[in-house]
Amino acid sequence: MKKQHIRGTTRVALRGITFFLSISLFISHCVLAVEPRVMREGEMAPSFKLMNVQGKEIALSDFHNKPVILFFWATWCPYCTAELPYLQKQYNDIKARGVEVLAIDINEPQERLEKFMDKHKVTLPVLIDKNNQVATLYKVVGIPTYVLIDSAGKIRFHGNTLPSNYLQLLDFK
Repeated sequence: MKKQHIRGTTRVALRGITFFLSISLFISHCVLAVEPRVMREGEMAPSFKLMNVQGKEIALSDFHNKPVILFFWATWCPYCTAELPYLQKQYNDIKARGVEVLAIDINEPQERLEKFMDKHKVTLPVLIDKNNQVATLYKVVGIPTYVLIDSAGKIRFHGNTLPSNYLQLLDFK
């Protein structure tokens, strides 16, 4: 009877060890499969096409050899709506320096977006990312998110605030 108890205990222990190793392997596989949460500096910016509020298709490639600031946002986000007036105020100066700004609204009905833009007098180019495809492509985790792309198409910054030295990051002196 003692031998049966030892064999049973051994069998239970082996099952436990096998289970533990299986779970460990699964977890390590999942951890290794997770992509970084931000785009890396120097990485080429992924191309995309989105419709603007007026219904015209806009592609990142339309701004070839030109620096671009992407601003991912939504009307319901208080941090985004606090950031938007500053960006709107700076827009003409930014554009005069040869930098394009694209405000990419994430997953909102066009009617809501248009009402918000009329009410807040938003004249920035606003693109509509209906299914979060571009936000996912750019690894946007929280909003607002800024992505600075230089004239060579490389990402120079990916973060939640517009850095004060954004022109220098975009190769301006």
